[in-house]
Amino acid sequence: MKINFWSAILFCCLTITSCSFNDDLPIIPDTPIQPEPKNYATLKEALQDIEAFEIVNERQSGNYAESYLLTFRQPVDHANPQAGTFQQRVWIAFVGFDAPTVVHTCGYFIDMSAPELALKMNANVIAVEYRYFGESVVENDPQWNYLTLRQAADDLHAIVSALKPSLKGKIVSSGVSKNGETALQYRYFYPDDVDGTVAFCAPILTSVADPRPMSYLLRESGSPEANANMKALIYRMLKDGENGLYKKCMDYLKAQEDYQDAVMPSFTQYAYAVFMGFFNVFQNLTAKYWTTEIPAADAPDEELFQFLEGPLSGFLENVMAMNIYPYYIQQVKELGRESILTEESKAWLEGTSFSAESVIHFALEEADKPLVDTYDNTVCMKMLEEFLPTTKCPIMFVYSKNDPWTGARPEGLSNPNVRMVINPVGIHAECMTEGQDNYDEATTKAIMEFVNQL
Repeated sequence: MKINFWSAILFCCLTITSCSFNDDLPIIPDTPIQPEPKNYATLKEALQDIEAFEIVNERQSGNYAESYLLTFRQPVDHANPQAGTFQQRVWIAFVGFDAPTVVHTCGYFIDMSAPELALKMNANVIAVEYRYFGESVVENDPQWNYLTLRQAADDLHAIVSALKPSLKGKIVSSGVSKNGETALQYRYFYPDDVDGTVAFCAPILTSVADPRPMSYLLRESGSPEANANMKALIYRMLKDGENGLYKKCMDYLKAQEDYQDAVMPSFTQYAYAVFMGFFNVFQNLTAKYWTTEIPAADAPDEELFQFLEGPLSGFLENVMAMNIYPYYIQQVKELGRESILTEESKAWLEGTSFSAESVIHFALEEADKPLVDTYDNTVCMKMLEEFLPTTKCPIMFVYSKNDPWTGARPEGLSNPNVRMVINPVGIHAECMTEGQDNYDEATTKAIMEFVNQL
């Protein structure tokens, strides 16, 4: 007989948690009876006993004993099950019931490759596609009412609760970037669901236009020489505003066959692309690429145009939203986004037509622009100001020295349960594979000591 879906949900829903008090947790009038752990011969047998799961296909995945792509029936609104359901994609790679498990909290589409942390731990993987992304689509919600951090955490709670009675090893939630943010938000709402959390390169933005990542780029990213070269180039690219290099760059792009029918980017879009061009280099590339990917300060204009063509292509091809449009909605509803307006950059943009408001609206369809006025950073601020300073939950933050997103890390942490390590050579990734130039032995050792002590 299959385990009833809602009984599985109640498995971990406790009014008071042992990790941390959280007044955002649901109030349950009676303590539910915890189901007895079940013993299964195979993962497939366990999955077939859970009503909400449906196996889509069995997959071959490395050395895993079993691997399945599944769907999990979720409520559209966890606070109102009568609002309907949707199918959420889940990928499970299985080592064994006694093995540890990494819950890969995907912030976008499902990622059916094992995280480096899971490989190091020889762990099972549960990867969950974020609601509204990929094939995990919530239909008939034009106002994006059910795309919230809480609903996404509820999704993860439902899936982990359904599987937890069968899993005997430690459970760790983890992810990189928005995936890491999702792991943290999940831990905030459901502190007792997992034993540990490792968040890689996870920014916690505190406003709808947060300048801290860009400020970090200008102050900290790269070697002193690479940083000075970057700032010299930015000044050169923005000098004289609309009548400077911007005008020459637009003429260059118009002459390219691919862009002859394209609408040329505004100066605001151009200025944004200038900063994001360097942002992307230091986010994604190690030191050996800085001199090959970034022009010299005195390089010919054409080299600068070629450098800018990549970050400008989204505007030129009108594909800014692409298939991650729900992420742009989340930015203006709860997550925030990076701003290029820092104390230093304001001077470079003074007297130009640059519009910070236009940047906030980038990629949004006209009907969705009013959502900017609904921005609510309550979850992010409570995480920073209440949860992280006091929680008993083991959490580790991992950042990289040259990654601009490190500027949005939590600061001033004195809670011994919350640790942070900064990889001196890393990029915006896990960076745990030996032999790669982003690998740092001391950082990986600290991460593994953390998970082994859970």
